[in-house]
Amino acid sequence: MLLCAVDLPFSLVGDVVMWPYTVAYNYVNQPVPTVPVTSAVPYPGLAAPPLTPAPAAPPAMLPMTAPAPSAGLPPGTNKLSKGP
Repeated sequence: MLLCAVDLPFSLVGDVVMWPYTVAYNYVNQPVPTVPVTSAVPYPGLAAPPLTPAPAAPPAMLPMTAPAPSAGLPPGTNKLSKGP
């Protein structure tokens, strides 16, 4: 507790010494104000065409695929059976 009381004057001196640096640092590093921007009307010759959905193409007729050969097991059985 005695060390805390001894440190108080040093803290006060440190704060007083650092105060000009803190003020100067905050003054130099102020954020730059930005200019308000208004949106311009686009030039009529460069306007984008309106978005319209593309006409739907008829579905392509794909050829039938051959069925995969079976493994010789009836459907729903486990190929990795545990044994008899």
